[in-house]
Amino acid sequence: GRIAFEAGPDTTNKDDGHINLYTKVSGGSLTSRLRITSGGQVNIGSDTTSNTSYGLSLRESNARIEVVSTNNSNSGIYLRTFNSGSQVSNATLRTDNAGNFQIYSGTTSDALRLSITNNGYVQTTSELWVGGSAPVLRWRDATLGEKATARIDSSTNDLFFEVANTERLRIKTNGNIGIGNFGSSTVPQKLSVLGNMYMR
Repeated sequence: GRIAFEAGPDTTNKDDGHINLYTKVSGGSLTSRLRITSGGQVNIGSDTTSNTSYGLSLRESNARIEVVSTNNSNSGIYLRTFNSGSQVSNATLRTDNAGNFQIYSGTTSDALRLSITNNGYVQTTSELWVGGSAPVLRWRDATLGEKATARIDSSTNDLFFEVANTERLRIKTNGNIGIGNFGSSTVPQKLSVLGNMYMR
């Protein structure tokens, strides 16, 4: 291995530079594995020569970061934002010792907001928002085949539900409910049905 203090690209003043850490495998040649640029950025991986505007950059063909807790406790990534020395934003991505993935957020302190349990359930401690001009909730099977959707009609703001890619129920903005494929047309009564209806 080798640690090199190398000149930077400034050929006029020649007052910049970077630090390079090299290693090599058996029978191989020295390869840069970690580079600290003249601006203080840290590049790790197989491509350390490309410039980056980020404080830490990992570049590999199969880039992964491993965070391991060795005492049967939580492991995670902690994100903090400060303004003039005071913390204004706080977030944590972590796993617990039961295999649950958790997202915490807050300002000066954080609290659990979203969990993905070890059996695949998604839990939120507050509201779940779906945004965009035409938001959609989708239900899929294990092979990602679409089974059902709940959508907002961007032209009418109606909420409608599809099964097998066909509209089955629509709730109009005035509260009228249509059963069947009404599309964006009028649902005339509080409860309207296209087709036969069975009541018992």
